[in-house]
Amino acid sequence: MKQVATLSVALVAALVGSYLAWTDDGETVDATEVPLYSATEAELEQIRWNTKTKDIIVSKRSDDRGDYWWIETIERVVPSTPETPDGHPEAPEGEKPEGEPVDGETPESEEPTLEEEPSLEEEPSLEEGPAEPAEPTEKRVAFVGSEQAAELWADYAPLVAMRELRTDGSVSDATFGLEEPEGTLEILRRGQTITMEIGGETYGSKDRYVRHNGKIYLVDDGDLRPLQYASTRLVERGLYPYGSSAIASISVTYDGRTEQFVQQNRDDKGKAYWARSATPEEQDDTVETWVGKLTKLRLRSYVDADEVGPLEPLFAFQVQGDDGSWPVEVLRAPGPTGTFYARSAFNRSLVELTGSVAKNIADDLPEVLPAE
Repeated sequence: MKQVATLSVALVAALVGSYLAWTDDGETVDATEVPLYSATEAELEQIRWNTKTKDIIVSKRSDDRGDYWWIETIERVVPSTPETPDGHPEAPEGEKPEGEPVDGETPESEEPTLEEEPSLEEEPSLEEGPAEPAEPTEKRVAFVGSEQAAELWADYAPLVAMRELRTDGSVSDATFGLEEPEGTLEILRRGQTITMEIGGETYGSKDRYVRHNGKIYLVDDGDLRPLQYASTRLVERGLYPYGSSAIASISVTYDGRTEQFVQQNRDDKGKAYWARSATPEEQDDTVETWVGKLTKLRLRSYVDADEVGPLEPLFAFQVQGDDGSWPVEVLRAPGPTGTFYARSAFNRSLVELTGSVAKNIADDLPEVLPAE
């Protein structure tokens, strides 16, 4: 048993030593956290992540509803030309590659006769380069940021490096992934842009090397990865800013009729229930089930209204919390199988809804708000 314990301690020490050797790379390390610039949350204007394939812009905005974070992403895809095993571009279907004889034909001699020798005017130019590369296609998406976007904003006021790596010149930039940086991290504050180069990741922890003003720093992966993957990590998918227990009432308008539902005992999860406002003491199973589905409704994606086309209004609802109310309009593309959408003051955009949930809610509306 003592031998096993000794070997375990030795193994842990070796692993720690290997990790430190990887993250050290021969440089002198300043173990003190270092702010990379000075800024307060109010002074920040934009945070940008720029690479060859992706641009991400995080901005703080305000309207009559208050402050919110608006995130724009641009993803680029560069089309590639498929190649044959010999390295030449693949010929279109039904055509022979250039220089290959057609079936039934005899290949011409590789050395033309004098009569066949091309004139100087006809000789192809040797200076012509390869064909122009295909233009990249861009996909642009913009959306409201979630609470994680607010946390990210706070983390960049200012961004703090884990430590500065005081290199002595003996370690190449390639060691830190900075010989050809992946891209740049830009901070716009007080009308000035601060630019940092994004390097490689450390082994295991995936913290990143960043170069700023000629110095190299190690930055926590937790500060960079949410920005790098903003389209999945920072997107707001709710239609209003309240959790179920924070909702006091919901007003629903459908087919010219409006009814309000109230949540009773919402401070006690075990006793909370939904009822019609006209009979608040009577628990209504139909209302309870339907409102339960409505509070689970989430958006699938943010969309450009100009690209969607005409939509048919289905119903509207307004969620009331302690600090305000948020209206939501539910719509559908024409046809019985059309996609469901919503316009919400909270999302500041047209959004596509989770189709199965939205359809189930819409189908049950006649029972919840029956015609008189």
